[in-house]
Amino acid sequence: MQKEALINLIEIILNDKISNLNKDINSLKESQKNDTKSSMGDKYETGRAMIQLELEKYHSRLRNNKEMLAILLKINPKLTTEIIQSGSLIKTNHGWFFISIGIGKVTLENNTKVIVLSPISPLGRMFLNKSKNESFDFQKRQYQIIEAY
Repeated sequence: MQKEALINLIEIILNDKISNLNKDINSLKESQKNDTKSSMGDKYETGRAMIQLELEKYHSRLRNNKEMLAILLKINPKLTTEIIQSGSLIKTNHGWFFISIGIGKVTLENNTKVIVLSPISPLGRMFLNKSKNESFDFQKRQYQIIEAY
């Protein structure tokens, strides 16, 4: 399993999300700008308030995705350690996990599925400071660490 290919895929996913969020924000701003005041003032104000709330949500998501991208780009794909930490790629009896940022499951070109976890997530914290051949129980499942890169 190539950690570098995985990081590149996650970077593409995050950049796509950032791009789409920027498009959505621009679209909402355009909609807000083009919203002309009608004779029904309250309806106009309510519409503008709703657009403003949506803009705030999109800006929050955009900030979050940019922060995740910054964290991802700090990971050295060539670094391998025996003790699991942020940046570790782990093979377990329940599949592959990558401790980095929390975006969920991604599928590589070879159809390998990898769960991308934040080190502060409940499962991510269980992996930290463990090494090859260790195991732990999480939500009534036993995880056996087969390899850690």
